[in-house]
Amino acid sequence: MGRSLPPTPTEEDIAALAEAHAKLLKTPRAKSQMPTVELIEQAADCGHLSAVLNLLGDLPAHDFNHRPKAAFSALWRAATGHYQAQW
Repeated sequence: MGRSLPPTPTEEDIAALAEAHAKLLKTPRAKSQMPTVELIEQAADCGHLSAVLNLLGDLPAHDFNHRPKAAFSALWRAATGHYQAQW
């Protein structure tokens, strides 16, 4: 069974996310998609949903696979604590 509520990010979580985001900003846009998805997952795991929402906007809008997949995955991870749907 998953957790009942998403976790609340700690100060250490926020610091780690800020550091990773600063590094991501230095990554060329053409190579930033997967690091962005990984940062979205990291933010979801610690319950920093506003970071998830902010980062989703950085994924290509014309790609109808990555942004929705990342959004669903982040929601699932934050709500259940699991990495994949159990169906």
